[in-house]
Amino acid sequence: MQTPGDSIVSDLRMRLVYLDTSQIIALDAAQSGDSAGFARFIQAWRRVGAILAFSRVHVVELRRHADSTVRASRLALLRQLLPLRTDAASTLSVPRSPVTMPRPLSMGEREILHTLTTRSGAGTDVKAYTDAFPTTLSSEHEPDVFAVYEREQFGGLIDLVHEAVQGAVESRAWTPEVPYKRIKLRDLTDKCISADDLAAQERPIDAAIRDEGALARLGTSLPPGEVKKMVHAELDQLRRFYRRQSEIGVRAAYAEACGVIDMDAAGDRYLDDLTQEHIFRQEAAAVARDFLNKSPDEAARLAASVPLETCPGRWLHHNVDLETKKAESNPIASNAYDLDHLVYMPYVDLFFADKRTTTYVEAVLRRPGVPESIAGLRRPVKVAQSATAIAEVIERELLDPPMVSDGKGI
Repeated sequence: MQTPGDSIVSDLRMRLVYLDTSQIIALDAAQSGDSAGFARFIQAWRRVGAILAFSRVHVVELRRHADSTVRASRLALLRQLLPLRTDAASTLSVPRSPVTMPRPLSMGEREILHTLTTRSGAGTDVKAYTDAFPTTLSSEHEPDVFAVYEREQFGGLIDLVHEAVQGAVESRAWTPEVPYKRIKLRDLTDKCISADDLAAQERPIDAAIRDEGALARLGTSLPPGEVKKMVHAELDQLRRFYRRQSEIGVRAAYAEACGVIDMDAAGDRYLDDLTQEHIFRQEAAAVARDFLNKSPDEAARLAASVPLETCPGRWLHHNVDLETKKAESNPIASNAYDLDHLVYMPYVDLFFADKRTTTYVEAVLRRPGVPESIAGLRRPVKVAQSATAIAEVIERELLDPPMVSDGKGI
């Protein structure tokens, strides 16, 4: 993946454009309802040499439409924009790498893998897997790839993903009368969680994992036994925290759970930052184990050397997420997808977003102390939902300025 300060080493010259899903929908409507505007868009697209950056998030959002006729029309639009670059069609192996990955990597994992291979000086064979959009789809590829999206099993998996996303955003809702407030570690109450509170949290989880039917329905992604292992691991962490808070206090137990070593230095840190950094280190350690074959101890040491800001997409996701938490008491699933789109923003030449997202991103980037890997990024662009307006922005933004990304690596 390429960031603004990096040199472009590839011979492949392109201008990667990341359309918001709403713009793909608007362009689909223009195909039949605004022929002049759509022709204007295609002319601009070809004129600047634009290449569509098509992500897994796009796939989830577009595939969820219930009408197969509408889905077919939107896929027809994508075919008109070929070739395109994507991470939605990537397999477990790529032509230019001698190794095979144990599973596909998410965009966040590819950022982490790039940083780990750079810092450790090892794992050069897997660098091909750190491309932002590792697969080029041209006319000879697209029929088979897009056909996969229409399979019934794929639709069922997308529904499961959406349900998980919806559940996650609903759990974040807060009462408008009691606004979301960021809490520093030193201000955390030392009132211990009671045994009754712990039991209340455990009961629904225990009931869920005893429902064999529900677990079996998750078999499209993981077998029920693996799901149980994962849930039991989370329960063990909850119980460990409950035990430690009674031994050393809530603040110390929370800091310990987040891997904080120096309590004094971390006292002024916000809990949501500490939590996010802890989750990030866990993910980095998992990437080191799974993709670089590191031992658990080696993986933990390597993960500890990787700050969140070395992965600009993840940094943006976290910090824009904090802005939305403060402003929105009742988030919806589409808001979560907007955040997932943002992980790709550092690796394209032009990133379209809606007004809501661009407002939050601008607020974050105006803060003092924004990391260098973020500060020089081209800002996201909002535009009216018409083919002509999109065409005008593409020409205005991409005819003269230098390219940011070659789309091939972090």
